[in-house]
Amino acid sequence: MEKIREVTVEQIEEIKKQQKKNKTLILESTKKVEELIEMLNNENYSEFYKNLHSNVTKEFTYEQFLSFLGQIKELGFENKQREYLNKALVKFNDSSNELTDIIEYRYWQKNNREKYESFNFQNFEGKMKLVGYRVY
Repeated sequence: MEKIREVTVEQIEEIKKQQKKNKTLILESTKKVEELIEMLNNENYSEFYKNLHSNVTKEFTYEQFLSFLGQIKELGFENKQREYLNKALVKFNDSSNELTDIIEYRYWQKNNREKYESFNFQNFEGKMKLVGYRVY
């Protein structure tokens, strides 16, 4: 039991170090996710789409994005039911040469906590870009 506690404390301390080291990127992505949610709440979908990283927009047209949003509404997702759930540092590398620093923000639906949205940001040359928006 003590060994489990040691490992858990060690992992928590490592996460704290990563968060402190990457505080600027985390704050930038937090501000961006708030702006993006405001866009969704105001149904400013074209502006939201423009914030997606070019890797995403190469794969999905604006029309496909609008269709996706329509499917979300059919599943019962409502803007006024969105509530912050958590954030996760999915992967942070010490090497600045690799573009794998990812932060995921999750918001669940107050009226159905089994449904949630995921906003994924990735570090591209020191700037956090939206690389994924999913619903579960």
